[in-house]
Amino acid sequence: MTIYSHSALNTFENCPLQYKLSRIDKIRRAEEGIEAFLGSRFHETMERLYKDVHFKVMPLEDLLNYYETIWRKELNDGIIITKRDRVADDYKLMGRRAVEDYYKRYHPFNQSRVLGLEKEIWIDLKNDGKFRLKGYIDRIGRR
Repeated sequence: MTIYSHSALNTFENCPLQYKLSRIDKIRRAEEGIEAFLGSRFHETMERLYKDVHFKVMPLEDLLNYYETIWRKELNDGIIITKRDRVADDYKLMGRRAVEDYYKRYHPFNQSRVLGLEKEIWIDLKNDGKFRLKGYIDRIGRR
């Protein structure tokens, strides 16, 4: 059975050699681009926000403190910044602004009832079990 994912297909589309090295040969890179790093921290922050939204809405300042804490904890020398006129703090500020903007736009987060976070899904591409697409749904909500 062959299993695909959006990220695997995207990697192959961008660079078949990178796909081979990372997905087939299982060679892991020690580096991570700052954009991916920022995206992961934003994603983790949103997951934290919605985890307990049934019980209470985390104040914006607490959420921003969470974002800053995980940024500092996860930042390491393997994070690559390719733009010479940028530093890690530029990206941290960009992420902070994204968290603030999201919070202000959707607060008090009652547009839907959260039914699940980070749910794995599988799609059988040919209905024969040979080719499957694996993915994750960040947040499932009911209006």
